[in-house]
Amino acid sequence: MLDFETRQEIYRRRRRHVLRMKIGLGAGLILLVLLIVVKNAKTYKGLELDPSEFVSVKYQGFDGHGSAYTEINREKVIAGMEEAYSRYEKAWWPSDKKETLDSFRDFGMSLAARLEKEEELENGDEVDILLDYDESRAKALKISMKYEELPFTVENLEAGVKISKEELFGGMSLSVNGISPMITVIISNTSQDSFLKTVEYRQEDDREFFEKGDKLKIRAVYDKNKAVLARCDIDEADTVMEYTVPGDKRYVRSPDDLDEETLKRAIEIGKRCFTGANEYGLRIFTEAHLPYSWEGTGDYTFEWSEPRVISAYLETMRDEYRGDPKKLYNYLELAYEVRIEQANGVGCEAEGVVCFDQLTVDDEGRVDINEESARLFTASYKDSEIKKTIRDWFGDEYELKKLDLNGLKSE
Repeated sequence: MLDFETRQEIYRRRRRHVLRMKIGLGAGLILLVLLIVVKNAKTYKGLELDPSEFVSVKYQGFDGHGSAYTEINREKVIAGMEEAYSRYEKAWWPSDKKETLDSFRDFGMSLAARLEKEEELENGDEVDILLDYDESRAKALKISMKYEELPFTVENLEAGVKISKEELFGGMSLSVNGISPMITVIISNTSQDSFLKTVEYRQEDDREFFEKGDKLKIRAVYDKNKAVLARCDIDEADTVMEYTVPGDKRYVRSPDDLDEETLKRAIEIGKRCFTGANEYGLRIFTEAHLPYSWEGTGDYTFEWSEPRVISAYLETMRDEYRGDPKKLYNYLELAYEVRIEQANGVGCEAEGVVCFDQLTVDDEGRVDINEESARLFTASYKDSEIKKTIRDWFGDEYELKKLDLNGLKSE
């Protein structure tokens, strides 16, 4: 059995050992805490960006037709990225630095903002600003956003200037050429207004030719962005205007357009076209098997006499063939029976056709037979040749209508 002093010594040794252990554990804990604190202090924690500090909204247009767009203050964003990089570079952790200053700057340059609604804005509209960025790169760089969406209220848009239909079409010039139903229309813009002179006036349908009195719809086409910038408020219903195609006369289209007095005048003018028969004399004498000679009086070897109208026809162009500028719209053909002979008295009865073209009639029903166009069109001894020429010369492009001369054949 140990004596008292021996037991006391053992007890003192145990206490010193426990104390050394406690001191060691305490020191270890203190070092661990210090290590954690230092590591936490020296670890890169990233950067939080506040979009409200670098995103702004700009307006264009006017109340009800406003537009908006975002602007980003890149200098502030890049300054933030450079601050983030500075923190990253000074940090002890991560120890293997993979990112560069350009990496942070590139992220800052790629940051974008957009509006959930950009057009047709009016004061009081609530619109959100939405941020667009590469989330994977943001995570790698430890860049976060304080707000993913920024709400704002549209305000301070001025009132627009109402443009009426009359004002919208006030600078339009419509000029017509030709005669109904071959009227062509030319549309131009003569406005001097900075916005209205940019308006284009377009014909609604694709017709090339018009009749007098036709309804023509014209649409005003304009750049809506330019209208917004000019603060011009235009209703869609006001962009179409209907015009009546003007004209003071039209082409003769029907036998009903030709009254008796007009036909009488045409018949008399037609008679005067038989002024020289040399062009057709040889042909007619050959067809009639008559001998001929080149001895004559005055300027002509062959001469006409006593033309008498026997029939009349009106030819008008069919609608589907309009458009060829080389084609005339109508023809009046007067067939005459006429004597042709030479100075020696040898002769025969023949037929000739006098042709008028481009006859017109005005609103009062007065007909212009276009006297200057009258000419002897053909002549022959054979009635069948005359009929064939009248029937076939102008082809299927024209509609042939025979006129009732109402006793004018004896004229």
